[in-house]
Order: sequence, then structure tokens, then C-alpha cells
Amino acid sequence: MIAINATILDSRPSGLGVVAREIADAVARLENRAAVFGSSAEAFAAAVVHKVPRWVCARHAFPLGGVPRFLWAQTVLPLELKRLGARVLLSPNHEAVFFSPCPQVVVIHDLLPLLFPDNYPKQKYYYRHVLPWALRKAAAVVSVSENTKQDLIRHYRLPPGKITVISSGVDRSLFHPPPSALPPVAPYILFVGNQYPYKNIARLVEAFAGLAAEGLPHSLLLAGGNDPRHFPELSRLVEKLGLDDRVRFLGYVRKEELPRLYAQARLFVLPSLYEGFGLPVLEAMACGCPVALAKTASLPEVGGDAACYFDPLDAAEMRTAMAQVLGDAGRCRRMVAAGYEQARRFSWEEAAKRYVELLLRVRRP
Repeated sequence: MIAINATILDSRPSGLGVVAREIADAVARLENRAAVFGSSAEAFAAAVVHKVPRWVCARHAFPLGGVPRFLWAQTVLPLELKRLGARVLLSPNHEAVFFSPCPQVVVIHDLLPLLFPDNYPKQKYYYRHVLPWALRKAAAVVSVSENTKQDLIRHYRLPPGKITVISSGVDRSLFHPPPSALPPVAPYILFVGNQYPYKNIARLVEAFAGLAAEGLPHSLLLAGGNDPRHFPELSRLVEKLGLDDRVRFLGYVRKEELPRLYAQARLFVLPSLYEGFGLPVLEAMACGCPVALAKTASLPEVGGDAACYFDPLDAAEMRTAMAQVLGDAGRCRRMVAAGYEQARRFSWEEAAKRYVELLLRVRRP
């Protein structure tokens, strides 16, 4: 039996939570006896869920964040794995089970706490001192991009043969071209993501300020939870630049609302200094939105030839890239068509086949 620890999925899933849900469901469709650990059966379409207490997954409800989940995984989960007779465990995020009673496959999306330690004051110690040991003990490691694989080799000296690259996918049942013409809305540029400094939102706002000064009629919509550690500074920047009526902080947007948000945007921009993968890129492309990306880390892998790229450290170059796309209707149409094709290359079904193949290869006899 394959066991999957999907407890990172909570009521307001981040990118890691979304990926955990999609992997668990896709694998469960191929392996009927897969056991998925989570707090809500309703969150999964196909998986049989072994429910855990809600406090395990409720990272937004406690000052300790993900610590309760981590402690549960190190104490209760091994006992549950023994009880169920699990032959292999899939940990679809960085939280490995240190003393798993069965072989374990750990999925690594990025090394953000190692590369941006000031943004992750607690997790940086785990990434520096604990995760390397856990990954050496794991039966196999999955990275979601070739860039993340190279980071694992460079920083942790993992053997390349131990790392399998399995890209994330896009939920085509949710993210797809609108079935008919949507009602017209005032034009806007869209960003989707958290507000950590590595997301480079401040520089995006500065680049947008230049476009607004040149007469661009668009607004800038920033979708993602308003983080009390970073939101006040971003809000002050917007006020300082006189953009209060042009920049809107949407807060957390539920997945059901995202497709329309992407489809009606004139441009999706992801200016991050680093991304382990960049799931919103595929979501935007699948919904028919042209995409402009930072030419860093894994983003060129995900965007391919369908995106426009810029230096994320250069606000002027970012502004020029956005203006060139928005000012050329023919280029926009070509980018939308190329984006549809690019998004089709990333499939959860294909990812699940590769996960199952790997899990069956390393499972306990």
C-alpha cells in the first residue's frame, strides 16, 4: 500500500497544499489502495482519506504555523504507517518523516529557506541542518524542476541519480479557456502569490508606477493573503507612489475564483527572484492570459517559449517588457496560443504515472 502525507493541505492552501492535493488524487486514481492522510475528505476528489485532527493542518490558526503538523508527522504518523502496513510513504513536501517504518520518497519544491534565510527565520535551521540528513536517508528524492535538482546537488551534495525530476501539472478541469466571451471589465495586470520579499512585488509596483505615469489605463491586481509581516510595507509603497486607486490588494483568492481572474487579465506577471516551479504560470496560460516572467531559476523551464522574460532586478526592463506585450495585440494573441500549448505539456496524470512508477520501485517487498 502507498501512503501519502497530505497534511500540508489546509482550508487556505498555498502552492504546496495545492500540489499535495493534486498528487494525492492523481496517484490514488492509479493505485486504489493508496492511503492519504488529511483533515478533510471533501478536499480530495478520488483519494480515500485517513482523517487526522484539524489542528494538525490548521497552520493559519496557530502562532506556531506548521509546527503542530511537523510534530504529528514525527510521532503519530509512523505509528499509523505501521498499523496500516504501508509499504512506501510519499511526502509531497519538504517535511520528511525522520524514522519512517517504510521506504520514503520526499518531494522538494525549492530551497527558499536556505537561499532567503531572512524570510524564513525558523525554517532556515531545518533546511540547513536537518533536511540534508533526512534526504540522505530517503529512498528517493523528487524535485519539481531541473533547477531545483541542481540546487539539491549544489547545496546538499545529493547524488544526481537519487533525484528524479517530476514536474507539477495544471488542473485542466478548473483552469481552461472561458467557454464564452466574458463580460468586459476595466483592464488590469495580475499577480498571484504570497507577499514574501523574494516575490519581488515592490519592484513590480515600481515598474507599474512607470507605466501609469506614461498613461497606461490598467490597474494592478495583487492576489494573495495579506501577510502582516510584509503587507504594511507594500501598502506604504503604493501610497508613496500615489497609486492607491490603481493598485488593489485582493487578499486570498479561492481556487474557484482564480480562472475568471486569469481569463480577464490583460497580462499575468511573476517577477520572483526565485521559484522552485511557478504553478500560477501554467494556470494563467491555461486560461488564455499572456505571461511575463522573471528570467530566473525554474521560470524559463515552466514558461518555455510562450512567455516574455525580463531581469527581475531591473524595474525599467520589467516595465518595458510589460509595455511591449500590452501594446501589441498581435503579439498577445500569439502568446495566448503558445501558452495554451505550453500548459498542455504539464499534466497531473502524467506526473502521477511517474510517481507511481518510482514508488513501486522503492517500496518495501
